[in-house]
Amino acid sequence: MLKVDVLGRKLLGRLNYHSLSCKASVGVSSYIPGLRCKQRRSFYGDSANKDKNGGSPVHLKITIRDIESKYHNKTPIVMVTAYDILTSRCAHIAEVDTILIGDSLGMVIYGDPGTNRVTIEDMIRHSRAVTNVKHRFTPFIIGDLPFSAYLTPKDAVYNAARLVSEGNVDAVKLEGGRRVEPMVRAILRAGIPVMGHVGLTPQTAASLGGMKLQGNTAEPAVEIFESAKFLADLGCFSVVLEAIPHKVATHITQNISVPTIGIGAGPGCSGQVQVFHDIAGMFHKFVPKFAKRYALVGRQLEAAVESYRDEVVLNPYSNPVPKYLKLTGISDTSISQSESPSSNASSGHVDIGKERKNLKISVIGAGAMALWLMIRTLVEDGIVEGNLVKASVDKSFQATDANASVGVSSYIPGLRCKQRRSFYGDSANKDKNGGSPVHLKITIRDIESKYHNKTPIVMVTAYDILTSRCAHIAEVDTILIGDSLGMVIYGDPGTNRVTIEDMIRHSRAVTNVKHRFTPFIIGDLPFSAYLTPKDAVYNAARLVSEGNVDAVKLEGGRRVEPMVRAILRAGIPVMGHVGLTPQTAASLGGMKLQGNTAEPAVEIFESAKFLADLGCFSVVLEAIPHKVATHITQNISVPTIGIGAGPGCSGQVQVFHDIAGMFHKFVPKFAKRYALVGRQLEAAVESYRDEVTSGAFPMKHNSFAISQIQFQKYLKLTGISDTSISQSESPSSNASSGHVDIGKERKNLKISVIGAGAMGSLVAGKLASQGKYDVTLISSWEHHVKTINQSGLMIRTLVEDGIVEGNLVKASVDKSFQATDANEGVLRVTSPFQTLFKPEKGAVADVVFILTKGHSTRSAARTAATIVGPNSLVVTLQNGMGHAGRIREEMGEMATIVEGTISHGALLEGPGTVFHSGKGATIIGCSESSRFVSPGATQLVSEVLNNAGFDTVIADSPAILMNSQWLKLAVNSIINPLTAILGVKNGYLIGNPNIQDLSTRLGQEFLAVLRARNGFQFSVDDVEGVLQIVFDVANKTKMNTSSMLSDLNRCVQTEIDYLNGFLVREGKRLKVPVACNETITGIVKAMENFQRLKMKSESESKGRHQIGDQEELLAANKQTMLVKSIPEFRSVARRFATSGLRVGFVPTMGGLHEGHLQLVRESKRRCDVTVVSVFVNPLQFAPHEDFNSYPRDLTRDFELLQAEEVDFIFTPEASELVPSDPEVTLLVKGSENKPEGASRPHFFHGVATIVLKLFNIVKPTVSFFGQKDAQQCATVKQLVQSLNVDTEVVVCDTVRESDGLAMSTRNNYLNAEERKAAPVIYKALLAAENLFNQGQRDVAALRKVIEHHLSLEPMFELLYVAISDNFSMDEISELAPSLERDGVCISVAGKIGKTRLIDNIVLRSSKQR
Repeated sequence: MLKVDVLGRKLLGRLNYHSLSCKASVGVSSYIPGLRCKQRRSFYGDSANKDKNGGSPVHLKITIRDIESKYHNKTPIVMVTAYDILTSRCAHIAEVDTILIGDSLGMVIYGDPGTNRVTIEDMIRHSRAVTNVKHRFTPFIIGDLPFSAYLTPKDAVYNAARLVSEGNVDAVKLEGGRRVEPMVRAILRAGIPVMGHVGLTPQTAASLGGMKLQGNTAEPAVEIFESAKFLADLGCFSVVLEAIPHKVATHITQNISVPTIGIGAGPGCSGQVQVFHDIAGMFHKFVPKFAKRYALVGRQLEAAVESYRDEVVLNPYSNPVPKYLKLTGISDTSISQSESPSSNASSGHVDIGKERKNLKISVIGAGAMALWLMIRTLVEDGIVEGNLVKASVDKSFQATDANASVGVSSYIPGLRCKQRRSFYGDSANKDKNGGSPVHLKITIRDIESKYHNKTPIVMVTAYDILTSRCAHIAEVDTILIGDSLGMVIYGDPGTNRVTIEDMIRHSRAVTNVKHRFTPFIIGDLPFSAYLTPKDAVYNAARLVSEGNVDAVKLEGGRRVEPMVRAILRAGIPVMGHVGLTPQTAASLGGMKLQGNTAEPAVEIFESAKFLADLGCFSVVLEAIPHKVATHITQNISVPTIGIGAGPGCSGQVQVFHDIAGMFHKFVPKFAKRYALVGRQLEAAVESYRDEVTSGAFPMKHNSFAISQIQFQKYLKLTGISDTSISQSESPSSNASSGHVDIGKERKNLKISVIGAGAMGSLVAGKLASQGKYDVTLISSWEHHVKTINQSGLMIRTLVEDGIVEGNLVKASVDKSFQATDANEGVLRVTSPFQTLFKPEKGAVADVVFILTKGHSTRSAARTAATIVGPNSLVVTLQNGMGHAGRIREEMGEMATIVEGTISHGALLEGPGTVFHSGKGATIIGCSESSRFVSPGATQLVSEVLNNAGFDTVIADSPAILMNSQWLKLAVNSIINPLTAILGVKNGYLIGNPNIQDLSTRLGQEFLAVLRARNGFQFSVDDVEGVLQIVFDVANKTKMNTSSMLSDLNRCVQTEIDYLNGFLVREGKRLKVPVACNETITGIVKAMENFQRLKMKSESESKGRHQIGDQEELLAANKQTMLVKSIPEFRSVARRFATSGLRVGFVPTMGGLHEGHLQLVRESKRRCDVTVVSVFVNPLQFAPHEDFNSYPRDLTRDFELLQAEEVDFIFTPEASELVPSDPEVTLLVKGSENKPEGASRPHFFHGVATIVLKLFNIVKPTVSFFGQKDAQQCATVKQLVQSLNVDTEVVVCDTVRESDGLAMSTRNNYLNAEERKAAPVIYKALLAAENLFNQGQRDVAALRKVIEHHLSLEPMFELLYVAISDNFSMDEISELAPSLERDGVCISVAGKIGKTRLIDNIVLRSSKQR
């Protein structure tokens, strides 16, 4: 028997038993990153807790001695935070060494701004949850002592003992150095192990200058070193080092006697700790520098709740139970024709008269729907009649004999589409101009309205800041903070251990979310909180006043009558709950179906009716037969919310964790999973564990640096010389560098190719044809995908002049794959939508090739992020420059990126067929900015490509790779645009004198840009050399049509922006003339626009059916269109007008930030087409102001808007929009008498003039502005009203930074100190708002409190405080009731340094909010 031992990464060392001979076996070493294999042996498994036969342990509990053993063996210690049963379970399954129950739960669970609000009671409750997990492997568990728990030695030892005895932890952690000596000594004397924490200590961050890097100069670094050494000598078993330079952390680790655990301290520590939510990507919009995401769960959670919401709205319904009906005394005929009271009582059992008008009919599935529908009918052989049915977005319909129209619905299951309209958006809380609400809060009246309108009510449970945020984003109607948190958060067997304190704490977390849409929020009263009427009303009042909920829910029928009456008398809305009542499940026979025989069903009916008559606003029906639930719903006077009660209720509620598939091994019968997050969470923690163990995380880019001068000074002050630092900074990495030996054979790799253009289809087909790899092609071109799935992918190869061979690669939908020598090879084809929302178990790709066009790089990277693991390779072989950087921006550190160039000829002849027209070199490698990649990784990619017939060379250095990329750019930037403009094949360029001068000029500009890039040595010295290479390629591919010409012919976006456009941007940056490239770029883009408009015109005149493939290609290559001239945009606007599309318009001056992007998202939500203008308006700047220095970066702005999938960007030239001496401008009467106008008298005349011009050009249906510029918003509203401009003005909330500073392009002017002072404006405004909410209506008092707060900041220079009418912006001296209704705007302007900042807040009385 031959035994082979393999140690390496999952990707680079994976062997499959089926691929070995029957006489060979494989033993897999203890830690294989990313791979959970049967043979895995824990570090501890060889020596600890074995059973008496010497086998693996029945149960293994990690102890402090095991931690010490790992430290002495220089084996990395893996720690992760956990806060509840789910996160703890994932950590147990991943077999991490230690779990830290961190006081960071204050931020990631409860949404607090820091950790200091966490109490010892919180820590004990969550510690019990974490230690509730039953698993064969139990990590060493450490509990944080919160800030208030160790202020004195007596407090410290008492609370540490509570955390150990009540929370079941093994040790405690506390923050600080010498100042905590008495507390540490007291705890150690009690026999409780202590972990120290130095560097950045979040509990005392305010005294350290905030949550930022510590020890980046010598003296503070020495203080951290001495603190760590002191704690080690005192008896702490380990010390956490947080947010300090990696060299300092390495030095500390090597010179103290206990293990260090790093977070933001680099790879040189004895171990690492990370926050669970960072590892899993739960808060996907923020990743700390020192963290790494191993999954992107946050986006999937949001999508899961949205899909659940949409399905509830579209649910079908079913009929009732005869004996039960007889007992209730309500005959079968009294039941409405539909089981669903939420479906307009339409069951289909309708009396059909001779004529039926105004019926509402929905058809799901619109394969031929556009702006209209052409129906062509074959009436006789060869004779076809046509009938054009117009489309309408009008909500109202009244049948007439002349009517012929079809409306296209806004609710598409699982899809957030542009046309989606909220139930509430048409009627509730609109501003005075009828726009969308600035902030929409759902009330009990909205719930009643949905019930009476028979619209399904959507409810989901939420327990913390994350689940609540997902529910807010999905805009569900109601959130239930359920006592089910006892099971899904704390791991209790039922709900009865939940206390009112638990409910209040979690209710505060759920209501901590700030979002423009706030659901109606209901809090469960736990079992012990309403045993008497007095208890009930007291605890309900606490839940409302302390937990900020809108209503309470309690369980039971007639027995809870006194409690319900007491709560209702206190003015608190009550939701009832009958059927299965989990709090009293023991008396019902357990957690099982109720009412499945007639008598119990009648009792449930009577209980529900009794609660409705008593005054409950709604009743939950849990786990009862669906026919009974339907009957109850139709015969009580309030809405019912079902869970396990079928589709006949007024609404549905589901547990968040069930929707998201967090506990993936159990799904209740009545639940449905819309995601499979549980597996991903487990895999993420396992991947983190493996990377820490192998030394792959953290890398230096996850760490902080210290200057060499300061580090040498630090070493001198500590008295320990540099020579004592080992050659490796990581004592915990076992000298593992990631250089993994690659075997000679690699089978069963999972390979995904994103992008099914010519090159993507060719690469995927050639890889699949080998039969060695499990290959999936991901494409949004539906016709291509469908053709391949039906008929396979045909690869036609030119083997000699005129001789073509064909090879058909079969397609398969089989999920399994096993390589054999006999495999012909199969290819799976799927769409990005399926990849994102229907992930398969184990569907992690080992290698992902991104072969899309440049404009799709970011969306391709987002797709890749859903299918990669921590050891996956992402390979970009795209044309153009900068793609690796864009991929890295989207994916962070989720995968290793390999770059390269491929020079094969490929042409997509049609759906399902690709022509391989010529071979060339393929070069791969890694740039200097790439994350470290082992030679084994690039060798693997080379092996894969070589096996598929792409002769591949590995670049020995980043310089060689860069040379190949620039050579490819030279070829593409000359051949592609010239053939595209001339409409010729590549061979036409050879020896053609007509294009010689143009080619030479393009080559000269290319070399000029290259030479201006300091430090880069290009392999070609002169223009002749460049052109020789270009024309050699043109000769080899003389029969080819360039990809750019093909794109123009197919009316899809070209890569001009990433070829010549890149050279234009680089030339301008480096101040190198690039006029020829600029002209070429402009011509190609003009041709793109012309082709698109031409195609649309043909579509309108001939009918969609005649150019279906072009339409599908256009949809598959959805693009942002840049328009620079007024006449060109006028032609676009005319097409908007004739098509009846709703056009949203966001005017900007560039320098885009999140505030602008929120306006864009609101436009996309409300409108069919979104237009963004980028124009720095010279008319609104005075001569002394910052017009010339105003931030301009059109490239960045374009990328941001492209990522948001904006339809059109309008960037008119100043000379065209604003003549040098305009004869006509607008004068805004009285603007100079208003605060901002008095400060900038020229400003609003310029704003009004340009905005009116843009309105006239764009012709928007709706225009979007931000509240931050309050007087500008008022000016635009008055402009629209006074001049009868046909657009709706929508003002959206000010978007703020995390510290409250209003987002503004001018914030870029602030230096670090000024930026720190800037939030004082918002704090002052909030102080006035608090005073107003307390009843203060004196204008002078409000002004005084603002001025007082502003005066506390010495850097702030006040220009004005104004209190004005929100519509006219006229200053007021007193607050009249009408002003409170319409809103009072408090504005502040001032300077910090040289930067002028403005902000405002709108106050309304509580009745009007």
